[in-house]
Amino acid sequence: MQEILQYTLSGLVTGSIYGLIGVGFVAIYNATGIINFAQGDFATLGAMLAITLSSVAGLPLWLAILVAIALVGAIAGLIERFAIRPAGSNVIRGIVITIGVGIVLQGIIAVLWGTDAFPLPSFSGDAPVHIGGATLPSQAV
Repeated sequence: MQEILQYTLSGLVTGSIYGLIGVGFVAIYNATGIINFAQGDFATLGAMLAITLSSVAGLPLWLAILVAIALVGAIAGLIERFAIRPAGSNVIRGIVITIGVGIVLQGIIAVLWGTDAFPLPSFSGDAPVHIGGATLPSQAV
C-alpha cells in the first residue's frame, strides 16, 4: 500500500509540473497568438542566471531568483519587440522565429555555462516530507 501511495504522490508532483508547463504555453498563446517553442529555453536561462547570481555574485537565493526573472523578462520583451512583433500575425513565421530563438538560447547557454548540470540550493529545506509512509522531497511539496 505504501508503494501505491508513493507512486500516486510522485505522479501528482510530475503531473503538476506538466500542468504548469501547459498553463505557460496557454498563457503565452493567449497573449501573443503564437506557440512559443523557446519557453523551456527561457526557463533554462533563468535557472542558469539564478545559479550564477547566487553562487558567483553572492546574492541570496531569493534575490537571485527575482533578478533572474527580471532579466529573462527583459530579454523576452526585447525578443518579442524586435523579432516576433515585426513578423506580424503569421503563425508559421512566429513558430519558426521561436524555434530559432530557442536554438540561439541553447547555444548561448552551452557556450557560457557548458553542458554540465549545476545545483541550485534548495529554497524549501532539505528534510523530506513523509505522508502516510510515502516520502517526497520538500521541493516537490
